[in-house]
Amino acid sequence: MDFYADPKDYQQLDERVKAEGSAVNVEVPFRRRDGRSIWVLLNVVRAAGVPEAAYETTLIDVTEHRAAEELRSIARLANAAAHEINSPLTVIIGRLTMLAEDPGLGERDREGITQARAAAERIKEIVLDMRQLTRVELFQHTSPTLPPMIDIRRSAGAAGGAGAEPAGPPP
Repeated sequence: MDFYADPKDYQQLDERVKAEGSAVNVEVPFRRRDGRSIWVLLNVVRAAGVPEAAYETTLIDVTEHRAAEELRSIARLANAAAHEINSPLTVIIGRLTMLAEDPGLGERDREGITQARAAAERIKEIVLDMRQLTRVELFQHTSPTLPPMIDIRRSAGAAGGAGAEPAGPPP
């Protein structure tokens, strides 16, 4: 029971097995002896023909699988966000282009519109990188206090924006 990250998980699993005779495909957070947290897929079945306290249990470490699924969810979210951003961005770039061609504009206004359009074009490049995201690469930083961050350019791979680095293993 010491390896359950939350003792309530053990109690719920125990109650379920006692009531139903088994618990199949239950994901539970565990704590390894070294203190690291992992996720395991449990299958617990009351053993046939032996005392009530005997169980046949199978544990599979699914920590990496869960992490990969979370990263795939992030990639799907990035693709959806990119799609939603792209439509109004296209309108903004089009309007700025039309506005920049107005012969009545002063030089200062034209320069401001040109800067705004350049910024919108940069956003468009970032959105393109997000839409091409097929895997998630983490930004490798040296600070132990910062959480892992997604590197969109590396995650988009060679199809990403100019200067995209080849993908390497995450930290």
